[in-house]
Amino acid sequence: MIRHLAWLLAFVALTGIGPAAADETDGLPMVRVDLEPVEATIGQAVTMRITVLVSTWFPDPPVWPSLDTTNAIVRLPPDSSRSVSERIGAATWSGVTRKYLVFPQIPGNLSFSGKAIELSYADPETRETIVTQVDLPEIVIEVIVPEGAEVLVPYLAGQAVSLEQTIEGTTDDLSPGDAIVRTVTASIEGMPAMFLPQLIEPNEVSGLDQLAASPTLEDEVGDASAVTGTRVESITYVVEADGTYRLPEVSLSWWDMSSGEVRTEVLEEIVLHTSGGQLDGVASNGEGRDFLSPGLILSVLIAGMVCVLLWLFRERLRGIIADIRERRRMSEHYAYGELRKAISSGDLGRIDACWLTWSARIGARSAMPRTMSGLMAMRYGAGAAGTEVTSEARASLMRELRELRRTSVRRSRHGRSDLPATLNP
Repeated sequence: MIRHLAWLLAFVALTGIGPAAADETDGLPMVRVDLEPVEATIGQAVTMRITVLVSTWFPDPPVWPSLDTTNAIVRLPPDSSRSVSERIGAATWSGVTRKYLVFPQIPGNLSFSGKAIELSYADPETRETIVTQVDLPEIVIEVIVPEGAEVLVPYLAGQAVSLEQTIEGTTDDLSPGDAIVRTVTASIEGMPAMFLPQLIEPNEVSGLDQLAASPTLEDEVGDASAVTGTRVESITYVVEADGTYRLPEVSLSWWDMSSGEVRTEVLEEIVLHTSGGQLDGVASNGEGRDFLSPGLILSVLIAGMVCVLLWLFRERLRGIIADIRERRRMSEHYAYGELRKAISSGDLGRIDACWLTWSARIGARSAMPRTMSGLMAMRYGAGAAGTEVTSEARASLMRELRELRRTSVRRSRHGRSDLPATLNP
């Protein structure tokens, strides 16, 4: 109770939200941070809601800070932003709430400091747009390991865990050259998939070749921001010699947050029975191949000849590769890709330079999109306001460029190179 009261007092002091504080803001924006829970275990989802409020309205959406950190996973759930309104004093304030899901990775205090929201809002007196930054209060999440869960390495915690496996192929009466596929799937409710450890440990066995596929990780976020992480591992086993082989059991220990105790899920070992001798070149005692096959010798000879040819013609190959790279750099496709990267970066100077290059190659110098014209006016016009490009302007420019490119290609196919003087009337 005392801890919760202390957090409440600290929250009010940092955010300044309340009837008395509202009277002292003089219409200035306010920001509030809500955490649920304030104290969490490693990997447990902490819901962080950041709300910014103004006494008027937002001409443009706020630009939210990045909360990425090395000590936690931060995700945005579906529909992470929404509009709100609150009654403060005698006025109704407009606001926007942004929701983050934070998954701490180490115990201790997880802190987010030095963050700010960039926002535009209407001046209460003149209704002119004001662009400013609102600093976030320091955000601290206490991360603990529950008593009794210290033995878990790695630490896993959730509401439920499932561990399943499937076998493709028969495990009895196998012959050399036969193969089976073992697939193990682990799911945990309450943590992202990246917290799940490797499920099938490497186990070198003579006479049994193993080929592991890359694991697949998938996170599913539910309606209540509940996360279910799934990890799938698959290994193909190829029998090379007669014998009996044991695929080890798979176990996964985790902390049951409902019961407050450690649980362990186990998949039993799998036994493979083989018969019918061994593959050519594979000794039944697992010592290796007795001789090199003709196919292997031929492969080595071909590889050697290719290496010699590459060495003899290396200078010519370098020239051909350099010519291909230069042709690619001079293509319209390459210039268009560079322009898209420049728009994504938001660097107005880079956008300007890439636009000049691409428009010259596609023949669209006279067809500058409306958004591009506005950005150039912002860059070169009298009283230029700076070089920041909003996300809305970047999205609008992307759409207009795609339409301009389609128009240009269509006209080129019909033998017409003229373009309208402006894309948007």
